[in-house]
Amino acid sequence: ITPPATSIAHGPLSRRGARVPTGIELLFQGQLESRVRCLTCAGVSITYEPCWDVSVPLSPAAVHPLPAISGLAAGSATAAAAAAAASVSVGASANGQGPDPRRSGLVYCLNSFTATERLSGKNGYKCSRCYGSASAGGLSEAEKRYSFDRAPPVLSIHLKRFRHAGASRRVSPPSNSDSSGSGGGSSSTSRRRHVSSEALLPPMQEKLSGWVPFPETLEILQWMSEDWLQRQKGTDHPESTHYRLQGILVHLGTTVDNGHYVAFVRWNAGGEDAPEAGGSGGRWFLCNDENTVECTKDFVMKQEATLLFYEQVPPPVRK
Repeated sequence: ITPPATSIAHGPLSRRGARVPTGIELLFQGQLESRVRCLTCAGVSITYEPCWDVSVPLSPAAVHPLPAISGLAAGSATAAAAAAAASVSVGASANGQGPDPRRSGLVYCLNSFTATERLSGKNGYKCSRCYGSASAGGLSEAEKRYSFDRAPPVLSIHLKRFRHAGASRRVSPPSNSDSSGSGGGSSSTSRRRHVSSEALLPPMQEKLSGWVPFPETLEILQWMSEDWLQRQKGTDHPESTHYRLQGILVHLGTTVDNGHYVAFVRWNAGGEDAPEAGGSGGRWFLCNDENTVECTKDFVMKQEATLLFYEQVPPPVRK
């Protein structure tokens, strides 16, 4: 993946003192639009937020059972060999009619992320135009919606697989085994020190496991902002909203505190292998610590992804 053709100075500042975007910003930074419409006065407030990734919530409707072939043993030295052994075609389900990744899974999550949210009650909106109704404490009912206002060169999507479970935990350090032989006063001092050093840890984070189907190619036009659509009218070079999967990150484990991460990356060979030339669009490799081995695209598409990386590409040519 190559950053856009933009002049970059050596370091974060140019000679004139103006800030120059970093390579990370040039690759990953997009822009979100937050549009809030007051239902009392119909006033609209629009704010823009830079984003380097998009974190989308998971719901039961987006998660499906994991295909058996996608399993990798956490921390196993043979995980790379498992990918090579799985070079057979993977069926979506027993009857061949699995979930369509274009209408479920990741697409469902993005639809939820950009869905219109109703703000009411104590979570109402403090409108700068009408200040709401007096009976509601100055808060109005409103509708809020996120959309993309600028498409990043690389779209990074984070699936929120971890969630808090249970209450906060108090953890004390282990007792000092040497205190018994150092006198009663020392032992009493040690106990006081242990009580005062108790730590309050956040709740455990459990993992929402399951397969979230994701497409190899992703079109985000339906989630672009109204302002973006207006800017594209009449331009000779409209901004592409077409993306191709370039890599995924997979967490092997049950909680955020344990497990192992592996990555799957696409190597774009170019030439006859390029999608524009009718090729397969590159070769896939599993990166597991120091082990790297080639695997099939079918194997990649059935993984329990936590992070997905999509590269902005020209839209397909209509014949």
